[in-house]
Amino acid sequence: MAACVKEDTVADLVSNGSCGTDGARMEATVGGADWCASGTVVANGSGTSAIITGISLTGGTLVLEVDSIGLGDQVITEADNGVLFTSIEGSYTVPQNGHGTLTISSFDPTNGRLKGSLDIGLRLNGEGLAKQVLGSFDVTLTGE
Repeated sequence: MAACVKEDTVADLVSNGSCGTDGARMEATVGGADWCASGTVVANGSGTSAIITGISLTGGTLVLEVDSIGLGDQVITEADNGVLFTSIEGSYTVPQNGHGTLTISSFDPTNGRLKGSLDIGLRLNGEGLAKQVLGSFDVTLTGE
């Protein structure tokens, strides 16, 4: 009698051990744990703003609203450059007096390629348990 042991995890099978591909990648450390948009990454934008949504097959959705596509650092607050992380625990949002940093490192308007990072402390339902989110993205925007 012989037996086989499956060594690959679902995330490895979907993403071949990496988190997405160039132009279709969103990954983060959320509350100290690695997170990858291994299911899908959607980036809609007009060339002046964007909404990036990443969904993980192993749990969680990360949504970033980029209010203004301009190179450099921008503030993340409850009202500006919104961030939402959902998990089985609930929705983590920017608290009322919270702030973080969105950094746009590059944008090519010809092909819609947008790269950057974010660093923000989110709270469960805006008030509860806190999670630090350190993320990066490399996406290609599609029209609105």
